[in-house]
Amino acid sequence: MLHSVYIHIPFCKSKCNYCDFYSIIDCSSSDRFAEAVSREIDGYAADSRFQGSSIATIFFGGGTPSLMSSEQVAQIVRSLDSTFPITADAEITLEANPDDLDETVIEKYLEAGINRISLGAQSIDDRDLRVLSRRHDSQAIINSVEGFRNAGLTNFSLDLIYGIPGQSFDSWRETVGLALSLDPKHISAYCLTVEEGTPLYRAVREGRTMLPSDSELCDMYVAAVEMLEAAGLRQYELSNFARVGFESRHNLAYWTSKPYLGFGPSASSYVHPHRWTNVADVTRYIDMIDDCNHAVGQEEELTSDMIRSEFVMLSLRLKAGLDLGDYRNRFGEDLSETYADRIQHFVKEGMMERRDDCLRLTPKGMFVSDAIIAGLV
Repeated sequence: MLHSVYIHIPFCKSKCNYCDFYSIIDCSSSDRFAEAVSREIDGYAADSRFQGSSIATIFFGGGTPSLMSSEQVAQIVRSLDSTFPITADAEITLEANPDDLDETVIEKYLEAGINRISLGAQSIDDRDLRVLSRRHDSQAIINSVEGFRNAGLTNFSLDLIYGIPGQSFDSWRETVGLALSLDPKHISAYCLTVEEGTPLYRAVREGRTMLPSDSELCDMYVAAVEMLEAAGLRQYELSNFARVGFESRHNLAYWTSKPYLGFGPSASSYVHPHRWTNVADVTRYIDMIDDCNHAVGQEEELTSDMIRSEFVMLSLRLKAGLDLGDYRNRFGEDLSETYADRIQHFVKEGMMERRDDCLRLTPKGMFVSDAIIAGLV
């Protein structure tokens, strides 16, 4: 059974200083890459696990998917539809950089089957964008949104980042306010993560740049939640907010453990209880597809403890919370009894609440969700 498909596009024009996703600064192999993805998809046609499956969501992520031409995107969508029929109401998302879009390009993507765009704005403050080494400015974001409207695309999301070096509470609130003025259906607000091995990591480690304090980050997070909720974008996950009916169905599939296939270098797939991941090298990926129609570099069978831990982690990321009855049915134990003292502590500290046999994190708890989840697994 299959629900969702992820396509990893590994190409970028430049590498942002905070990013550790697999990508290369060279688009010359994009035609061969698109053909390899189509062959990888075709390689699953005879897989008995997916017979009779259809696809409800497709997500082109990266990297920078908007560096792929609309013809290349359409080729991949056609390959998917011929192998796993795409449902009529499928959500098909493309991540895009504002610099890559104009009205004509957007229209061609829509013709290729894209019906949702996730725009990598990150900030609407030019200073922040320079700090993050983004290749666009705030005007490019505004121009992209105007292009969406002119092309007839209403379902778009803006990605925003808080915790940028030098970012103040007031400048973050201004960014959120400007983002809301563009009237997106969805906003993702992520705390900047300093990943080991990135230029930003080295700058922080060497003391060349300073990050906001934890208390400042918490204030930024709570302010974003309040502003977005007040504007009608309902929080449905730790970092995600949407108008009713415009939640990311693709990401919800991950968070509710639906089966998915990932295509492209470094992409992962999951069918209970198995997970496998492709090699993170585009040249090797294409060569392996040429040789045997797959490029799996790592695979594992999840243990019962891993499945339980992931259920807790994914459920508590969601605003809906963790259904204790569902947990009992799945794992044969009562989480509220096993971890009674810890849950009571989190509730007393205002980080968690229990309602109708369900555990939910408060905004304060969501900000420190990793620590809470670690205490329950």
